[in-house]
Amino acid sequence: MSETETNSNELPGAFSLFQPSWEALRLNLVTFIELALIPVLIILVGSLLKHAAGVALTSIGEILAIVFSPAVYLTQLRSAQNKTIDFADALKESFHYFWRFMGLIICVGIIITIGFILLIVPGFFMIRRYMLSPYYLLDRDMNVFDAMKASAEDSKKFSGAIWGLIGVMAMLVIVIAILEAVVIWLYVIGLVVYYTYYCAPSIRYLQIKKASKAVKD
Repeated sequence: MSETETNSNELPGAFSLFQPSWEALRLNLVTFIELALIPVLIILVGSLLKHAAGVALTSIGEILAIVFSPAVYLTQLRSAQNKTIDFADALKESFHYFWRFMGLIICVGIIITIGFILLIVPGFFMIRRYMLSPYYLLDRDMNVFDAMKASAEDSKKFSGAIWGLIGVMAMLVIVIAILEAVVIWLYVIGLVVYYTYYCAPSIRYLQIKKASKAVKD
């Protein structure tokens, strides 16, 4: 077995991430709710109103969702590191990374989209290469292209671990879509199960970071 395969197989299986992800989510549950709920409530109210007021509120909610997105990733990372962070601190700290984070999301989005347009399969490989790149940027204070490069390099060494993560997340999305078409209360249960896996990507990033350091040492 090659060193690359050994490193990948040494990481815990993707299903084993449910429990640590749930524990990480609970650690900063209030912060997660605030970061997600505020934009959603504003958008919901906007959708109930008519004319200009509704459009304005909906737009404000969508803008806040974008502004809060680096803070959401940062809260996931801090939770995976077993650190508490409140709403104000998450926003304040995330502003340092905001423009780089937005640039990263745009670049990764374009690359993945082009990959799917080409032959679909390349798009999945682009997801594997770059899905953890936001955590590299936030954790190591990297620029956009360095974060993408680091994520791509580690994704080759730990491809099995990342594919497992992608597989479980895709499975959860498919199950939720099926349950939504069956019974609404099953759909709600599906959503709860999905969010217990919410911090799994940040946990996987830290596992890869630790394993990479061990190999270098």
